[in-house]
Amino acid sequence: MGDVKKKFLLLGDGAVGKTSLVRRFVTDKFDDRYITTIGAKVTKKDIQFKVGDQPTRFSMMLWDVLGQQGYSNIQKASFKGADGALLVCDVTRAQTLDSLKTYWLPQFKEVAGDVPMIFLANKADIEDREIDPQALFNLSGEHNANFFFTSAKNGLNVNLAFYKLAFYVLKRMDTQAEVDGAGTEKSMTFEEKSAYTATEVADMIMTDFCATDDVMGIDGTMEILVPQFDRAGVDVKRPTKEGLMRVVQNLSEMEIMIKDPSDVEERKAVRMSWVEKIVE
Repeated sequence: MGDVKKKFLLLGDGAVGKTSLVRRFVTDKFDDRYITTIGAKVTKKDIQFKVGDQPTRFSMMLWDVLGQQGYSNIQKASFKGADGALLVCDVTRAQTLDSLKTYWLPQFKEVAGDVPMIFLANKADIEDREIDPQALFNLSGEHNANFFFTSAKNGLNVNLAFYKLAFYVLKRMDTQAEVDGAGTEKSMTFEEKSAYTATEVADMIMTDFCATDDVMGIDGTMEILVPQFDRAGVDVKRPTKEGLMRVVQNLSEMEIMIKDPSDVEERKAVRMSWVEKIVE
């Protein structure tokens, strides 16, 4: 089979431990500092499989997707072309399991279609739990998926979960013809409104910036996008009108180096028009 490269998503609410799980799997290290991922952070991990008699290098492109709800446009953009997903909840917060059911799963399946999934109940090293194993069993059964209790802190089941997902994807490749780009490609459109929340506009700016670059792709544009939010001092959990104005200006300064000035000014004007409609 040779070399295989596949896209895997980590989905779930903020602070469930997605970034820490990736760090534990990729570097075998744990860091309990909470990092808010803007859009999606992409990390690569190469693992070795033997398919039949042929050794296979499996490159896992791990997309740690923004866990803040309300950013559905940029999240859906990240879902396109996914080959599998780890859906993560926090055993100490029952609402994070509810979010998988009501927010993450419907949006993910709408875009990515029927791809392998595994449910993870993270922070299993903590004894004070709110999530009943039966609830996890029921949810995973509804979607014909496995579930594991994991801990990024001590490594419990972390490697097993990632390797298991890779195995399911390889098995799927072996039993059916691959379809290029899981799910249906959809152009990103935004609802025209007379007023927006700051979160809605932040989501629209992120998605618009990524969608208008036809060279680097969403993972490449994220490398440009994230520093501009940081530079503007914008917290994605609490974006402000003033901060988003700075983001729009920062992005136009980046785009002017690689795009036609008239196109840059047009996109800047559109993004600023959204910001001006923010009601705080």
